[in-house]
Amino acid sequence: MGLQRSEVRILSPRPSLPGLQSGLTVSMGGFAQPARRLRPGSATQVSMVTTMVPGHAAMKRRKNGEPPVLKRSNKGGAYAYVGNRQRWFGSYDDPETHKRFGHFLQMWEVNGGQPPPEAEPGPQITCETLVALYLAHCETHYRRPDGRPTGESQQVAYTAKPLLHLYRELPARSFSIHCLKRVRAAMVDSGLSRKTVNQRVWRIRRMFRWAAEEELISPEVLASLAVLRSLQEGRTTAHETDAVTAVSEEHFLAVLPYLRTPVRAMVELQWWTGARPGEVREFRLAYLSRTDESVWLYAPPQHKTRHRAKERWLGIGPKSQEVLRPFLMRVPRPDPDKPLFSPGDAMEERHRLARTRGNGGRKARRDQVGRTKQQFAEQYSRSSYRHAIQRACRAAGIPVWTPHQLRHSAATRVESALGKEQARIVLNHSSLDATEVYLDRDIRQALQVMKELG
Repeated sequence: MGLQRSEVRILSPRPSLPGLQSGLTVSMGGFAQPARRLRPGSATQVSMVTTMVPGHAAMKRRKNGEPPVLKRSNKGGAYAYVGNRQRWFGSYDDPETHKRFGHFLQMWEVNGGQPPPEAEPGPQITCETLVALYLAHCETHYRRPDGRPTGESQQVAYTAKPLLHLYRELPARSFSIHCLKRVRAAMVDSGLSRKTVNQRVWRIRRMFRWAAEEELISPEVLASLAVLRSLQEGRTTAHETDAVTAVSEEHFLAVLPYLRTPVRAMVELQWWTGARPGEVREFRLAYLSRTDESVWLYAPPQHKTRHRAKERWLGIGPKSQEVLRPFLMRVPRPDPDKPLFSPGDAMEERHRLARTRGNGGRKARRDQVGRTKQQFAEQYSRSSYRHAIQRACRAAGIPVWTPHQLRHSAATRVESALGKEQARIVLNHSSLDATEVYLDRDIRQALQVMKELG
């Protein structure tokens, strides 16, 4: 079937319509009409005839909202129809052309399926540049009191991967709630849990909040992202993580024979005090007060709520003191400013046992042969502490549990003996609005609990 085309033919050599010339053919797409006079008294006449163009199939019109398609011209150029306009992007064989077209599609999608507006004057940073600037900010901002960086920069890097995969070249000020939804959907499709997805979306919003504070984007961009609600349990395809449960006393006692002395001390200290894993890994004698011999007081210099001006303390009762005494009686005395529990001590203990047992002892790994105590890390990392416990669980033939579950065990034990309020106090779960009198009362009650249970 041929393509029907209507033509307008100028019959007069002196056209009276501006822009029309003799012999000009204009495609109208209408039906044949009889010749008519354009203006009274004018000799110019226009007749419309309908002709058929053989050999051409009927052209398919793209529906509104469909994305443009990049095509190749006969001369190797790359073009696409955007609305009623043909837009050229360069040479079809040039990879940069396809990169520009991909960026154009992102802008087209962000603009609601309409051609993107012309770029505003002034510098524009892309999402890739924004992520790089924010990572540099995190490296200097999120640090512990001793200058060591926290793990926030690594978490931001993980969070930015799907964002950069989808919107690397997109201007940061064009990032909309629709873009954030697509990034979140990519996180869900990758298999992340609902809580992890919500945390990472929160990190993205925090990055754009920082960009708005630095005047890199307008506050309106941040306001639009704040509208997106968190994923709710049971109303998303993202899976749920297992609830953190307490470690039973049976499983706690079962792993102790399979742990090296430093790790065993950390596990016991967590069990009796309810300390966080990071607090026992960085335990330093310089922050331990033994004024009252019945119960000691430990104030860790670094903890997860320190940046909120929140105090943190641990009551060291008689049972916890028995765990620490062998380390306090060492000769030479441990450096009070260094972590008390060292991986080097655990490796020395392993080599000593291997020499004592002769051929029956386990051989050291190849990467550990010839290494001295000073060549090991100063303290246990989060992963090395967790892996040591998990190896002991497998050796004991019990279900694997993690260090954080020991804190739940302490909370459960205190709650069963003295109630929820005492458990809250021992774990230091007080609000930021608490007064100094309220905190002092909490300390006294916590110390009394540790005298009885810790």
